Amino acid sequence: MQHRYLLRAASQREEWDAFVSTHPWGHFLQSWGWGELKAGVGWHPLRLALWDMEQQEIVAAAQVLRRSPAHIPPRLGHLAYIPRGPVLNWHAGDHFVAGYGRGLAPALARDLFLSQLNPLLRKQGAIALHIELPQEIDGAGSDEARSCLAALGFHPVRPVQPIRTILLDLSPGEDALLAGMKEKWRYNIRLAGRKGVQVRAARTIEDVRAWYALLQTTGIRDHFGIHAFDYYWRAWQIFVPLNQAQLFLAEYEGQLLAGIFVGCMARQAIYLYGASSNEHRNLMPNYLLQWEAIRWARSQGASTYDFWGIPETDDEQRDPVRLRGEDLGTPEAERPLPPCRPQREPGSDERGGERSRVGEHVPGVGEQCERTGQDAGRDPAGHQADDQGERDCEQPAVMSPGMIVRVHRLEAYELAAQARASARRSGGVGCVNISR
Repeated sequence: MQHRYLLRAASQREEWDAFVSTHPWGHFLQSWGWGELKAGVGWHPLRLALWDMEQQEIVAAAQVLRRSPAHIPPRLGHLAYIPRGPVLNWHAGDHFVAGYGRGLAPALARDLFLSQLNPLLRKQGAIALHIELPQEIDGAGSDEARSCLAALGFHPVRPVQPIRTILLDLSPGEDALLAGMKEKWRYNIRLAGRKGVQVRAARTIEDVRAWYALLQTTGIRDHFGIHAFDYYWRAWQIFVPLNQAQLFLAEYEGQLLAGIFVGCMARQAIYLYGASSNEHRNLMPNYLLQWEAIRWARSQGASTYDFWGIPETDDEQRDPVRLRGEDLGTPEAERPLPPCRPQREPGSDERGGERSRVGEHVPGVGEQCERTGQDAGRDPAGHQADDQGERDCEQPAVMSPGMIVRVHRLEAYELAAQARASARRSGGVGCVNISR
């Protein structure tokens, strides 16, 4: 059986993205382009596919991002990181939905893939493997994935990506989505349109530069760090021509007021980066921006819209990132009302630096909160996670009880070398040796 299914490096982007985009557990962070983007900031992507030699097709896959200390080749020791993967049939119904791995039981698919993955990564110099599962906690396939990884010696760790996020169900029509919003949200969408705010997609490098200037303004205003311009220009070049992302710009009388970068793959849109001007905030451009992004996502066949990060618990007393409440009296147009994520301090590099305090909001609840450097997420090697994209802390709260939403909680597991295991035990995280 193992001779029929072989794990090997993938070399064809079109074939890879076709598999990821049509698989039930596919994700934007497993796209070929995401690996290209992260290659520019110190990661080395390795795309591994479990190949069915008889059917001549991919039946499972994982994009592994590898990182080693500066000037050290990955083969001499590196962290291996699988964001929102692997992409494989995790539970009984998956292979009927996906159309991949026909006749291959999910348990066997998992065993065949993981049994070849760990030895291959060890041989290439991995001293730790960090996996962030695509499943929602307690969702379909989560029990099987958890049991499978535990049996292989993985231990729970803190994720690199946001632990919780809000997913908006896009299956209702536009009228139903609007009806499910808060009345104030609908009003602000229409207000922006009546006042002459127009939304369009970025088309040129000048458009991206103008948006980046807003991102710099937003970072200064809300005290978070951003990538260099080339990072976002590269993201635009990689994803937009393939219609896997769009940069939406809101303008008023020819002046750029705000913009958001939204990715889309595997029937899910993700709000990645956002920025807004200090001017004409009373025109509510961000409301119209998010609505137009939602409409675009539906036109691309997306079934969900991911707002990419909310506080870690609904319990105000237990969540360390909740705001104390002093901003609740601020006029709505000036409040930081985003689904927001931890940010880097201005000037911090890709590997370290304290997080800034940024506004955060649980959509539809109306409670403000903030993140501090103490609660900043870091990657398994102790580096600051550069996958935590910059966000505009002026984005509006979108949800209301009438909208069909669900909270996605992210799980992460790690298999690590003995040296790092000792360091992590002091923090209450257990790991096992994979370097033997």
